[in-house]
Parts: sequence; C-alpha cells; structure tokens
Amino acid sequence: MSQQLKFAPGLGEVHPETLLDAAGPVLRALAAEHGYSKLAVFGSVARRQARPDSDIDLLVEAPAGTSGFAFARFKALLEQVLDREIDLVTWGGLKPRIDDDIRREAVLL
Repeated sequence: MSQQLKFAPGLGEVHPETLLDAAGPVLRALAAEHGYSKLAVFGSVARRQARPDSDIDLLVEAPAGTSGFAFARFKALLEQVLDREIDLVTWGGLKPRIDDDIRREAVLL
C-alpha cells in the first residue's frame, strides 16, 4: 500500500483529514520501520477544522540518538507519501506551554 500511496497522482488535492484516515496505516508502518513511535496528528487536522490546503502537523517519538539529518529524511519521506507539506515535531520537543497544548489535542494514528 505504501507504494500505491507514494505514487498516487493528486494526493495533494485530497482533504488532509481524508488523506490521514487513508494513509494512517502506511504512516504507522513507515514510522515503525524507521524506529519511530507514538505517531500522532495535532493542530487543525486533529480538531477536524482543516481546510483543503491545510498542512498536516505530526508528532512523533524519535529513536534515541536520532540525528537532525535522519529526522529531516524521515520528514521528507512522510511528505513524499502524503504529497503534502507537513510539520513534524517530537514529543517534548517544544516549549513547555506549547507542548502541553499539543499533547492535549494530539490524536494517535
């Protein structure tokens, strides 16, 4: 399924909520394959308030010792699969007040 999503034309035209509903299993599999866990969505998509052109905000637990390069490569892989820009942050990787808000609204995929 990963290959089907990865090369399906026009995924960027699909509403982000619909896209994540369909791609969730593929994203979870890719995360596990690369050692990431606790993949979740937050922001407008998690609140079901996204517009068709909204980006997708994702939260993930990175493997211990993950380099910035490896993290950027994983982000690029997710963007390629979704055919859409994403924001990818780690659990606990933000300022405490913002991190608390994100944790409250995060929905595990």
